[in-house]
Amino acid sequence: MLRGRHNLRVIALCFLSSIGPSVFGFAVPAHAEETSKIRARAIEAFQRGEYRTARDLAELSLLNARDSRNRLDQAQALSDIGNASFYLSDYDSAFESFRASLGLFQEMEDHYRATDQIKNIAITHTMTHDLDRAMALLEQVIERSEREGWTDLYVSGLSSLGSVYRRLGAFRLAAATFDQELEVATRERYAEGIADAWIRKGHLYLIFGRPRKALEHFDTAADNWPKDGSKPHAGWLLIEKGRAYEELGRSDAAIRAYRRFLEMEKRSGHTQGMIRGHTYLGRVYEKNDPDRARQHYERALELAKGMESVARYAPLAGLAGIYLTMDEVDRAIDLYSAAVEELESFRAAQSSAQDKLAITAGNQWIYKELIHALLERNREGEDEIRAFHTLERARSRVLLETMIASRLEVERELAPELRDRERELTIRLRQIRSHLENRDLNSTDRKAILAELARSELESEELLLAIRRHSPRYASLHYPAPLSVEESQALLDDQSALVSFSVSDRHVLAFVLTADAFFVDRMPITPKVLRQQVENYVELLARDSLGWIKVGKRLFRDLIEPWRARLPPQIDRLVIIPDKELEALPFETLIRVGGPSIHRMLIEDFSISYALSSTLLAELGRRGSDSRSDRPRAILLFADPELESSKSMSAPMRSVYEEEGHDFGRVPYSLAEARAVESYARTSTRIYAGANASESVFKHLDLEPFSVVHFATHGLISRNHPNRSALLLTPDTDLKEDGFLQAREISRLRLPADLVVLSACRTARGRPMAGEGIQGLAQAFFHAGARSVLATLWDIEDAPTAYFIERFYHHLSLGKSKSESLRTAKLDLISRDGLEHPSRWAGFILIGEPDGIIDMPRPEISAPWWWAAFGALSILLMAAALRVLGRRRA
Repeated sequence: MLRGRHNLRVIALCFLSSIGPSVFGFAVPAHAEETSKIRARAIEAFQRGEYRTARDLAELSLLNARDSRNRLDQAQALSDIGNASFYLSDYDSAFESFRASLGLFQEMEDHYRATDQIKNIAITHTMTHDLDRAMALLEQVIERSEREGWTDLYVSGLSSLGSVYRRLGAFRLAAATFDQELEVATRERYAEGIADAWIRKGHLYLIFGRPRKALEHFDTAADNWPKDGSKPHAGWLLIEKGRAYEELGRSDAAIRAYRRFLEMEKRSGHTQGMIRGHTYLGRVYEKNDPDRARQHYERALELAKGMESVARYAPLAGLAGIYLTMDEVDRAIDLYSAAVEELESFRAAQSSAQDKLAITAGNQWIYKELIHALLERNREGEDEIRAFHTLERARSRVLLETMIASRLEVERELAPELRDRERELTIRLRQIRSHLENRDLNSTDRKAILAELARSELESEELLLAIRRHSPRYASLHYPAPLSVEESQALLDDQSALVSFSVSDRHVLAFVLTADAFFVDRMPITPKVLRQQVENYVELLARDSLGWIKVGKRLFRDLIEPWRARLPPQIDRLVIIPDKELEALPFETLIRVGGPSIHRMLIEDFSISYALSSTLLAELGRRGSDSRSDRPRAILLFADPELESSKSMSAPMRSVYEEEGHDFGRVPYSLAEARAVESYARTSTRIYAGANASESVFKHLDLEPFSVVHFATHGLISRNHPNRSALLLTPDTDLKEDGFLQAREISRLRLPADLVVLSACRTARGRPMAGEGIQGLAQAFFHAGARSVLATLWDIEDAPTAYFIERFYHHLSLGKSKSESLRTAKLDLISRDGLEHPSRWAGFILIGEPDGIIDMPRPEISAPWWWAAFGALSILLMAAALRVLGRRRA
């Protein structure tokens, strides 16, 4: 049944049409045989992009079909109403119409048309951000269409599924799906499918910053465009070509493409499309014709008035930019502020964490343009304070929300249907992995299985969100507001400073806070040069190339000198909040220019830790105060898992990680590392090594009693699938656990540790997400409840790592804080090795709460004796390491 307002509109149309064709150009047919004629006119209007006219005609067709009691005509009319409503962004009506149509086709056992309606419902789910449901339905469509030989549905299903992958950031999987779409469409000579695949592949090239390659794909799509191709696809192609022209600096060509798109949308009466067209034109005109740009932005905002589902932040921000270039800074700030509020409101309305991530990451420029405008005006320091608060609003909001949601004890509240779905998904993942064990798989079958694995992993992530949302206490969760300058200062003592960096297309800024001071400095380096220097520096540092010293001095001059001299002399602790490329930079290695020693590094003056935002840092601090103070202070350590002896058991997933370049050799000195840690907390340490260092053992432990959880093993980082990143443990003989403790599994744990030590390669890395930091293992442990994580930026050598970790725990046992213990352990290695091998210690960074002290007993043997003994042991170990070339924890 259609919603009431649609029925009323049909009645009104029937009445008005009776007064003559001059009003609408058609009359209501008196006989059922005329229904097909009305439907044909509706389809013609739809093809022209006249969606409102198409829906009106389809509703009249439905009314007539009901009078004649023709179920097929009713089902087709409902489908037409759904399609028109979809392109009018009326998704409630689209869902209702498609579902009603599906029911009728199923009653008639018309399986082809029923499958088509399932596809339509799935695509509508993507627009309402229910991506897990969309994927599940699209898989049904693809499987059935391939089996039945329905080429158009098969191709359309692949196209839609690839788009879901793209929205989730699984770009390689999206590309593989579009390649499959093109292959099928070409084989079957299906012109519209060929054009669609070329457009979607070109869109991916735009995402990756290759507009010339993208334009080649769009031109190929235009060359293959069918004469009867749909208008929505034609409009989309014009938009994509316009974007490519923009990035290539071909403004005139971009304007022509956007004007054609706008005219098409005007003819159809598609208001959202018209808003987009005006916004795109405003963006192109900004540089050369600000007055015309302003007119387009203002027209977009005028059209958007009263439309609830329309995001107004883009034209608002564009208009703000116009006023900023005209030196009307106050007006620009008002408009940027309105754009941020619109963006925050639009983001809050999304139910999917992935959609929130995409919105936040894709619109960081709006926050940073507001920051720029505020600092341009800088009204008596008040604007600097607003700028800092704006920067906090842009950071780690999704991580913070998922961390707070992870507190819910949802297991006991889990609805039976969600519990069954979780169990089925677990079984499905295990079966998919077992299929990979088949050594006779050809490349096509293997690619299909890997695609199914990625789909199921994404479904698992969405299921976790659904489980939390269905908790009775989910709605009552309180998410803290982004911190102000004053609130952030309250986190600091007299010896600490917080330095929050902001990198935009315009400049590099440092917001510096102490307990009683706040200031902002602009760094004397451009964002482009910064990116090049950081990439070069990290590579040199990781390779122990002496060239790192020169670049380190330059980065110190550009990133540290501008604000360091303004710090009070008693400051000896820094909390750094990096941004963009700075997330890969170990600040402690930067070398001071001048002074008594030209080779004095920042770590020699400060203990340094890293945070993702000031607001998140406050939340991590609250975790410590909320935890039980009477729980035993124990250390849990997993080391030296058995890998070679169980190689066949972990083969299904091993091959997946091996394709990403990961190694599975033993970590011979991880057990020595574990024994060194044990010497500092002998009575309260539990070590699981060898066969006992298994995934199932870890998952079945009660993790509440442990203040420190330590892994000495391989870290397997997946940039394309961050939640597939894993720590390598011993597989279990019953094959229920494959030995890969993945980030998605870690996120489900309840692990309220004060410190997690990831003594493995690149555990601080993963997929960078603008505004949210690095998605991977470290973030997974924050989801699970950890207050801080000691992780690594690059591959670490086995023997030197064992020595470094011993020094770290030695200083923890002396009652030093986590950040100070890390600093002094690094100084120990500098004292021993000088600056020749910084890669042995510089890659270790502390993320999260820095000041906590781990309550652990002093070593039973005196520190000086142990130091000498361990130093001698280290020399022997390193000598042995020279005979094991390339042995690393990577």
